[in-house]
Amino acid sequence: MAVATDATTLGAALRDYEARFHARIVQCQDPRIAGAEAANKYFEYLDLKSGSMQLVDVHVLRGDQEICPKRDLAFALEPDDLVDIGELIC
Repeated sequence: MAVATDATTLGAALRDYEARFHARIVQCQDPRIAGAEAANKYFEYLDLKSGSMQLVDVHVLRGDQEICPKRDLAFALEPDDLVDIGELIC
Protein backbone atom coordinates (compact mmCIF):
# COMPACT_ATOMS: atom_id res chain seq x y z
CA MET A 1 0.00 0.00 0.00
CA ALA A 2 1.43 3.38 -0.97
CA VAL A 3 0.78 6.31 1.33
CA ALA A 4 1.25 10.02 0.73
CA THR A 5 2.93 11.81 3.64
CA ASP A 6 4.35 15.20 4.53
CA ALA A 7 7.26 13.53 6.34
CA THR A 8 10.77 14.48 5.32
CA THR A 9 12.42 11.15 6.21
CA LEU A 10 11.49 7.51 5.79
CA GLY A 11 11.42 7.02 9.56
CA ALA A 12 8.93 9.86 10.03
CA ALA A 13 6.78 8.50 7.19
CA LEU A 14 6.65 5.07 8.84
CA ARG A 15 5.59 6.69 12.15
CA ASP A 16 2.79 8.53 10.27
CA TYR A 17 1.69 5.23 8.73
CA GLU A 18 1.72 3.50 12.12
CA ALA A 19 -0.52 6.17 13.64
CA ARG A 20 -2.93 6.16 10.70
CA PHE A 21 -3.30 2.39 10.41
CA HIS A 22 -2.80 1.22 14.02
CA ALA A 23 0.34 -0.70 13.20
CA ARG A 24 3.90 -1.05 14.38
CA ILE A 25 6.73 -1.21 11.83
CA VAL A 26 10.20 -2.15 13.04
CA GLN A 27 13.41 -3.32 11.43
CA CYS A 28 13.35 -7.07 10.92
CA GLN A 29 14.89 -8.98 13.81
CA ASP A 30 13.92 -12.47 12.59
CA PRO A 31 16.86 -14.74 13.54
CA ARG A 32 16.11 -17.06 10.60
CA ILE A 33 17.34 -14.41 8.17
CA ALA A 34 19.94 -12.67 10.31
CA GLY A 35 23.14 -12.15 8.38
CA ALA A 36 21.39 -12.50 5.02
CA GLU A 37 20.84 -9.59 2.62
CA ALA A 38 17.19 -9.73 3.60
CA ALA A 39 18.01 -8.92 7.22
CA ASN A 40 19.31 -5.52 6.06
CA LYS A 41 16.26 -4.77 3.94
CA TYR A 42 12.98 -5.94 5.46
CA PHE A 43 10.73 -4.72 8.23
CA GLU A 44 8.32 -6.50 10.56
CA TYR A 45 4.76 -5.17 10.29
CA LEU A 46 2.52 -5.76 13.30
CA ASP A 47 -1.20 -5.06 12.94
CA LEU A 48 -2.12 -3.79 16.41
CA LYS A 49 -5.80 -4.64 15.94
CA SER A 50 -5.40 -8.29 14.94
CA GLY A 51 -1.96 -9.00 16.38
CA SER A 52 -0.80 -10.50 13.08
CA MET A 53 2.81 -9.98 12.02
CA GLN A 54 4.37 -10.23 8.57
CA LEU A 55 7.57 -9.25 6.85
CA VAL A 56 7.30 -6.26 4.51
CA ASP A 57 9.56 -4.43 2.10
CA VAL A 58 9.52 -0.63 1.92
CA HIS A 59 10.10 1.33 -1.27
CA VAL A 60 9.89 4.99 -2.17
CA LEU A 61 8.01 5.82 -5.36
CA ARG A 62 9.50 8.97 -6.88
CA GLY A 63 8.17 9.89 -10.29
CA ASP A 64 8.83 6.83 -12.46
CA GLN A 65 11.49 5.48 -10.06
CA GLU A 66 11.08 2.83 -7.39
CA ILE A 67 13.82 3.34 -4.80
CA CYS A 68 14.75 0.73 -2.21
CA PRO A 69 16.25 2.64 0.73
CA LYS A 70 16.59 -0.65 2.63
CA ARG A 71 16.29 0.18 6.35
CA ASP A 72 17.73 3.69 6.15
CA LEU A 73 15.24 5.54 8.36
CA ALA A 74 17.09 8.82 7.68
CA PHE A 75 16.46 8.46 3.92
CA ALA A 76 15.32 11.92 2.75
CA LEU A 77 11.90 12.11 1.14
CA GLU A 78 10.88 14.65 -1.46
CA PRO A 79 7.47 16.37 -1.37
CA ASP A 80 5.81 14.19 -4.04
CA ASP A 81 7.23 10.85 -2.89
CA LEU A 82 5.00 7.94 -1.97
CA VAL A 83 6.11 5.35 0.55
CA ASP A 84 5.10 1.85 -0.51
CA ILE A 85 4.88 -0.83 2.18
CA GLY A 86 4.50 -4.20 0.51
CA GLU A 87 3.98 -7.71 1.79
CA LEU A 88 6.64 -10.20 0.74
CA ILE A 89 5.24 -12.55 -1.86
CA CYS A 90 7.91 -15.22 -1.87
